[in-house]
Amino acid sequence: MHAVVPGATACSIVLREQEEIHAGVDDCLQELATGEFVRRRENLVFVGKSGLGKSCLIQGMGRRLCALGYRVRYITSADLLEDLTAASGDKTLPARVRCYSRFELLIIDEFGFDKLERRE
Repeated sequence: MHAVVPGATACSIVLREQEEIHAGVDDCLQELATGEFVRRRENLVFVGKSGLGKSCLIQGMGRRLCALGYRVRYITSADLLEDLTAASGDKTLPARVRCYSRFELLIIDEFGFDKLERRE
């Protein structure tokens, strides 16, 4: 991890290289682990190259927030798109969107790795 980007919602972590977590990132992660960003309805985005540990961090964060009593759902962007596309096809999209909106934290992983294909 390399940098904390100030001025964003909650705090932003930009992952550039696998290296020790420096104090700023560690402090940011400790703050995020309290779940206050969820209570404040803030978004959180982990950005970085493949293989740096973003998925591991956000899964750990999800487990931590579950332990604190938050309703958390983890899903990959590919699975989310597949589910919503199927729901659109069988005319249940509004119900599926309501289902996802019931979680206090919706973790969408691997966003940007998938090709978005237009299905007809």
